Amino acid sequence: MIDCYPKKIEPKSVSLSQSRADSIIGVEFDDQFITSTLDGLGINHSKKGDGYLCTIPSFRPDLERPIDLIEELGRHYGFDRIPPKVSYRGDLLGVMDDEERTADSIKNYFCGVGFSEVMTNSLMSEDDAETVSSETVSVANPLSRDMSVLRPTLLPGMLSAVRHNLRRGENDLALFEFGNAFLKKGKGWKEVPLFSGVACGEWRRKGWRSSPLQFDLHLMKGVVESLADRYRLSGAFVADTEKNGPISDGLGYEVDGSAAVTFGTVNNELLSHYEIEIPVIFFDLNLEMFTADGDAISFQKLPQFPGIDRDISLAVAADVTAEDIEKIIRKNGGEFLRGVRLYDIYEGDQLDAGTKSMTFSLTFRSDEQTLEDEDVDSQMEKIISETSSVLNAKLR
Repeated sequence: MIDCYPKKIEPKSVSLSQSRADSIIGVEFDDQFITSTLDGLGINHSKKGDGYLCTIPSFRPDLERPIDLIEELGRHYGFDRIPPKVSYRGDLLGVMDDEERTADSIKNYFCGVGFSEVMTNSLMSEDDAETVSSETVSVANPLSRDMSVLRPTLLPGMLSAVRHNLRRGENDLALFEFGNAFLKKGKGWKEVPLFSGVACGEWRRKGWRSSPLQFDLHLMKGVVESLADRYRLSGAFVADTEKNGPISDGLGYEVDGSAAVTFGTVNNELLSHYEIEIPVIFFDLNLEMFTADGDAISFQKLPQFPGIDRDISLAVAADVTAEDIEKIIRKNGGEFLRGVRLYDIYEGDQLDAGTKSMTFSLTFRSDEQTLEDEDVDSQMEKIISETSSVLNAKLR
């Protein structure tokens, strides 16, 4: 026996409407294309009004409805040849900054300078949350007491990560996190994205030809300066006057009166709550001040003309900061001032009690000509006069 054919298969008839096929596929098929396609498929057909009456062969049991035949016409015509009826082209009138793209760009920077990313839980205990904020958002049905409140900042979670690592012998840490915090707003709450980080221990360990370098405020200041330079932010450091916050000895990097970065040492009371016995630096970024396009590398023509370097040493009161003097220097330095750098602070017997001496190196340069001493002398006189009148500084 080579075949079993107990019941004869009756040929099936299906009607094909030409107008419906044109409407569904979006192409006006002519009679020649339809007849040649049906012939190629082995389908017997005859013209009937607007369409065709088709007899389906036994080897094509999948062709049961008119839509099946219409699909065959579209397949043989080529779906890629069907012209679109709707255009998706348009004019891009504005560019919206992608928050995630900006965060990824900042992540790349901090990874490049030695930080590691962490992801902490957005739920915490009420005791931990109240160490940084008095207004917290509670969970309606908490799983446990340790997960009963939504985090108001990223700091508690990162301090928990620091404690976890310290207990396991990892003392040198530089961590950052990008995540959402939850702030109380009226009877409800709002969710805000934050980018924060912590660092403690040694930034550089003792080596054969190098001494250890602790991660402190001065080092964090350098990290912030490098970050601002990468994103082309021009600002200045300002002392943080908030006394009751989670950080002490705080500094802020302000651009046009708005803080782009705030950082400082976590206060001892908060460190004691997390059983941390070493200093920890905390920083927080204002993401609105950064854009993903800000870190694009731009070409700057190398200077063709030599610059003029001048040093200025001023005796001022002990409470005068380097920032106070630098602001006056930049304000009165003129268009040729390219750089200001503090390189010496002296407090000793050669000065009156309650005073100190600070020495700055100033660089002047023009992109169009070689400067003469006369081009710089007038600016130096303005700087000396202004520091004398505002800060009672004396030239040494």
